[in-house]
Amino acid sequence: MAIIFEKLLTLHQKEALFSTRGFMPATVQKQAALEKVGQYFIEGFNAALRLGASEGLRCFLDDNLPAYYHGFAYEGAGMGLLMMDKLTLSGGKRFRTFMADQGAKHHYLMYVGAGWVFSKLPPLPFWANVVKDIQTYDPMLRWLMLDGYAFGCAYFNPGPYVEHKRYPKEITGYAKRAFDQGLGRCLWFIECADAPRIVKRLNEFDPTRRADLWAGIGLACTYAGGASVQEVRTLLEGSGEYAACFAQGVTFAVQALTCAGHIPDNTQTVARLVWQASTSTLSRMCLDCRDHALTMPAQEETPLYEHWRKGIEREYHGLDKKTENQTQPTKIREGEVL
Repeated sequence: MAIIFEKLLTLHQKEALFSTRGFMPATVQKQAALEKVGQYFIEGFNAALRLGASEGLRCFLDDNLPAYYHGFAYEGAGMGLLMMDKLTLSGGKRFRTFMADQGAKHHYLMYVGAGWVFSKLPPLPFWANVVKDIQTYDPMLRWLMLDGYAFGCAYFNPGPYVEHKRYPKEITGYAKRAFDQGLGRCLWFIECADAPRIVKRLNEFDPTRRADLWAGIGLACTYAGGASVQEVRTLLEGSGEYAACFAQGVTFAVQALTCAGHIPDNTQTVARLVWQASTSTLSRMCLDCRDHALTMPAQEETPLYEHWRKGIEREYHGLDKKTENQTQPTKIREGEVL
């Protein structure tokens, strides 16, 4: 079966090139960095097709790929495993088994990767659609699958979602908000981490959508990197009334990387710039907000996931920027690319 999946589904590395995707170019350094992120995603996807939900897959991802790209590779593996589950009608067995064991420390990114599947499969009854399918997963984290779905939709076909600003027809209610969070993340790649272009692009969307789009930008900026110190400041200033949403995305990225056990220098720097806090402080705050959210009543328009996000935003609104580390831990150069 693995051989059949490999023959039918394997992705070529060129699929991550901006020239293939039709994305806007920027500096050679930025473009190369973001293309490499996509290539490691593809590496993880293809490895999952080849190795399945096995210890061999974990060994390949952990031992053969640079630590900086592990999260992206696990994200791709999440897509590959759930893709095989869907095609064999196995109810997510491969994905659930691997994420609960070998992939546990990358579970945030694996949920996101699983969502990509729905951007590639038609919403036929026996495959279900993403809104119905996520109901069988963790009530807090399942919305990350909508985030991944949006990223996949815009990455492979940006026109309807970026230029025409449409939603897929099956997306309603809070799912639209989770979709916009993933769309924001994808815009980081589509606009090649160019801060002025991103600010301009987000201002083209209806104001009711900007909060979630800015959250996605904050996450991508912190997790994928590619912006200079000055560009991060440009984004924070450009986010305006949505600065807390941008900061919430930063926090989610920090927590995902903390869980994975690898905090890149660029992530630490963004945390200082946006929150004036260390990544360890943000991680603890993020988990405290999650624990509080779990005590809140879940509603259709305000699921547990949204309570979690709002708790982080409230922390940002209440931030006293004079109390956290008066001195910078490292020298921050204005033109440095993070």
